[in-house]
Amino acid sequence: MQYFIFVSIISAAAMTFLFTQRLTEVRAMSEEIFLRRFELEEKSFSNLYRFFAVPTATFLNKNIFPVLDFFKAKLIGKIRKIVVKLGTALLRFDNYLYGRNQINSNGEKSAYWNEVSGFKKDSRGENR
Repeated sequence: MQYFIFVSIISAAAMTFLFTQRLTEVRAMSEEIFLRRFELEEKSFSNLYRFFAVPTATFLNKNIFPVLDFFKAKLIGKIRKIVVKLGTALLRFDNYLYGRNQINSNGEKSAYWNEVSGFKKDSRGENR
């Protein structure tokens, strides 16, 4: 932590030195000279955009993004397969919990379910 504080203090001192040195030159100039120099100089951000941002963007668009799109498609396919398997497993588990794996044919229950429902009626005292 002390290292970062030390580096930030040194950086702030260097920036202050550079800006005050340039600021004293600008204050010493007359207004006409300042306006003439300001109009003649190109903007540094336009140079930064032209020489750094445009080549970087073209490199990324031509070389990096197509490869990333390919890997994204593969990753999404794998995630989709996992989700489908998980959904199937959850459906099987739900059917197991609620006993829906017994198939009813033509609205009639199987012998097992008739026996279970008969046992329930007997335990309640309905068939007496």
